[in-house]
Amino acid sequence: MFYKDQLKKISVIIPAYNVEDYIEYCLDSVVNQVYTNIEIIVVDDGSDDLTPEILDFWYEQYPEKIKVIHMVHGGVGHARNVGLSVATGDYIAFVDADDEIDKNMYKEMLKVAENQKSDIVICNVLLNEEKIGGKKIVQHSINFGEWSKENYLSGGINLCSPCNKLFHRRTFVGKEFRCITYEDMELIPVLISKVNAISFIRKHYYHYNRRDNSITAKDFHVEDLFEAIASSIENVMEEHKPLLSYWHAQSLISLANNFYICIYLVYNRIQT
Repeated sequence: MFYKDQLKKISVIIPAYNVEDYIEYCLDSVVNQVYTNIEIIVVDDGSDDLTPEILDFWYEQYPEKIKVIHMVHGGVGHARNVGLSVATGDYIAFVDADDEIDKNMYKEMLKVAENQKSDIVICNVLLNEEKIGGKKIVQHSINFGEWSKENYLSGGINLCSPCNKLFHRRTFVGKEFRCITYEDMELIPVLISKVNAISFIRKHYYHYNRRDNSITAKDFHVEDLFEAIASSIENVMEEHKPLLSYWHAQSLISLANNFYICIYLVYNRIQT
């Protein structure tokens, strides 16, 4: 089916590092979007499993739609920047290589972006959580509550993720991710703060699969975390600094509580 906005191209950037078990599910969900004028840029971030071979196979199947870039491992931020440097779309989107998206995601988000002249469109997220030591998947619907830039900056879940968002390419002019662990926490709130128009969609189009072996789950760097927090607060609009400071404070409290629970559980296990 042809949509009048098919002339607008969306560049979907997917950093991929050692995701041989998940990447095909991700690619399948992006390739089969209802909206078809997309280019899929997969940046292999120096994987040492079967990810490179899988990506090359998918490129052979969809050479008109998929671009594959193999590079030395440099981290998620660098991989996203490489994708941005070759993207030709009018709009930019990101997907993590172990997640999936609803087939209508880009059709509906682009429709809102064009109709409302939005710089950023944000959709809701469905969280699939793989529990430690088991295969059970718990699904959580993450809702935003009140829909405004100010409320989102002070309390929005998934505020810092670029993946449930569609960006007009002008949003990234002069901007890039830094090569630190929490690169999205540093940049995305600043982009949201400084753009003119943001739109929200309540549909759960992005499916976030949280696993114990994700990059952030394995590589927790306190220095990077606090550097990203300080940088994001420093660079948002002045009127948004208290809002973002509150959001980061709540996040750190939640992180501290989770850390305490983990220590408590480990201690009890040792005692028994």
